[in-house]
Amino acid sequence: MEESNNDRFSERTKNFQKTPDEDESSKRRYNLSVKLRRKKRTLDSAKKRACKTGTIQASGLDGQEILVINEIPTQLVELRPELASTEISDIEKLKILKEIAEGNPPINILSIILATFRSMLAIEQAAPIGIFSNLGIGDLLVRCLGIEYGDIIQKEAAWIICNLLSGPHDYVEMLLKKDLVNHLANAIVFSANEVKEHCIWALSNIAGDCMQYQISLVNYGLVDLLISVITNVPNASLDLKNIVSHCLCILSGCSNYITCDDTQKIIQCVSLLIDIDNDEIHANCLRTLGHISKKENAKVQQVIDSGLFTYVIKGLEYNRNVIVEPCIRIVGNISSGSPAQTQWLLEKDILSVLMNILDNEDIKILKDIFWTISNIAAGTPLQSEILVNHEIFPKVTESLIYPNSIIRKEGSFIIKNLFSLGKNEVKLKMIQMNIIPLITVALKEIDAEMVMNLLQACDSILRLGLNGDEDTSAFVYLFESSGCLNQLEILQNHINEEVSKCAACIVDTYFGAAPNSDLQINYNSEAFQFSQFIN
Repeated sequence: MEESNNDRFSERTKNFQKTPDEDESSKRRYNLSVKLRRKKRTLDSAKKRACKTGTIQASGLDGQEILVINEIPTQLVELRPELASTEISDIEKLKILKEIAEGNPPINILSIILATFRSMLAIEQAAPIGIFSNLGIGDLLVRCLGIEYGDIIQKEAAWIICNLLSGPHDYVEMLLKKDLVNHLANAIVFSANEVKEHCIWALSNIAGDCMQYQISLVNYGLVDLLISVITNVPNASLDLKNIVSHCLCILSGCSNYITCDDTQKIIQCVSLLIDIDNDEIHANCLRTLGHISKKENAKVQQVIDSGLFTYVIKGLEYNRNVIVEPCIRIVGNISSGSPAQTQWLLEKDILSVLMNILDNEDIKILKDIFWTISNIAAGTPLQSEILVNHEIFPKVTESLIYPNSIIRKEGSFIIKNLFSLGKNEVKLKMIQMNIIPLITVALKEIDAEMVMNLLQACDSILRLGLNGDEDTSAFVYLFESSGCLNQLEILQNHINEEVSKCAACIVDTYFGAAPNSDLQINYNSEAFQFSQFIN
């Protein structure tokens, strides 16, 4: 298991294994980050969006924003009567409130002002984040995180900061320049549990802003801080544990850029949370393991060695896709690891587990199931033999004619890998299972990459005869009788030049007057190239 990362990727390239789709993974992480960042705005019913006065539009750094001023509390009007005036703008009123708050007012007055600020930011769309940032209110809020202000003020300040951090990157960056992370960390260590919740939400929003912030927070020691919250906070609420699991999930998105020691800390934190009987926490823990197990063999091995895979197996048997989806992603990541890691999966009877969920109608889950199987098919000859001999395989071949094109394409990778890398016995068994008629139907696809996968499979089948291992005429007959030859001839006029060239090469090589065993069809994953080598 001590192979280098470069060795791992060269092995994958040679064996046709596919790493997790980076665009897909990034999209999932982004969607989760957005969900987390926006959730803070609407989580608590105390955040009312109703307003009793008009609204104005003002420009922030990100275009038009809406400033909603609720009815000014009487205590504040008594301090500054102009707040009740209809002749001054809402922005002027906001400046007055900021001025009062910065003048060291009594705690009860400061609390009322912060609650008023919070209500202004509670709207779903076009919240005045830029207006608050441009007025410099962030300095006041960061200062109010200090323990000398007490839990009520700290909670209000952290809550407002959460909402400001759900805005665009420029606003997040402005707040970070105010030593925000240190203030949040201190509040987590020394303040009440409810304050801890809001501060961890705020750090989660920072992590959700960009990958660089995730890396910086891990290097800062945030994972250690989260572990201490789970292990040392007495009577930690379910909400607090849930927020920790969200934060951990976002942080783990940078797992490719942190050390194995930091990864081990994240796994330790997951192990403290994953037994909690709560679907959201459980899903976050599994997503975290999915992020960790992506790409690096060493980190895949850390997940294997953690003993947490039992939760993955149980999760695959769960009836909620929010749990199944991260579980199948973990399995797929392991399958794209080293041959030994793929074999470890097979020894866990993963094929039987996958067979039981093939009726899932979620396309993302099905795609990951067939992606996993394609990686197994790209493994060692023994692994491809195990796959073809398993009772799941007839259902796997049917993926070529599945109603959804995404699944059909994944199926084409499985067939290509098996015919390109499997032993002759495996190839012959697939032929006996009537794979050629399924390939014939699938060759009608428009997608050039899928067609090329299947053409490569056709070439491998027919080459069995040319190499003297089997009777060529038997394969020629199967191609003719199934209509596959006819489809190959049609593909010679395909709109994609490389597909048409490949189809023509196959027809000329195997169905010409004299089959030519010297003709080699060279497949390249980035650009399909074909050349003829004459001995």
